[in-house]
Amino acid sequence: MRSLGYAPLADSEGDVVFKIEGRNYYIAVTEYDLEYFRIVFPNFWEIETETERRKVSAVIMSVSRTTKLAKVCIESWDNTYIDAAVFLNTPEDFKRHFTRMINTIQTARRKFVDGMNG
Repeated sequence: MRSLGYAPLADSEGDVVFKIEGRNYYIAVTEYDLEYFRIVFPNFWEIETETERRKVSAVIMSVSRTTKLAKVCIESWDNTYIDAAVFLNTPEDFKRHFTRMINTIQTARRKFVDGMNG
C-alpha cells in the first residue's frame, strides 16, 4: 500500500486502515481466506430519522444496482457504509485492483449523496 502512496496502519482487529482525502477506509482482513479482498468506506452518511431511513433504502437500491462492484449498505440502523470486494488469485494481486475499487466506492458515494440531495 505504501507503494501506492498510502500510509496504512493495522487496527486492533487486524484490519488495514488508511485515509483518502481525509476520509477513513479500511481493508477487511480475513485470515482464513486471503484471496478475498474487501475495501470498506464506513460511516459516511448518518441516518437521523425513520423517514430518512426509508429514503436511504431507496437510494441504496438504485446506487447498488447501477454501480459496478460497490455495495451501499445500512449499518446498525443509523449509518451507512460502502464496500467493494473481489476474489484474487493471490493476495498480492490486490495492487492491480485497488485503484479501481477505490474509484467505484467514490462513484457510489457521489451517486448516493446526489440521490439523497435530489
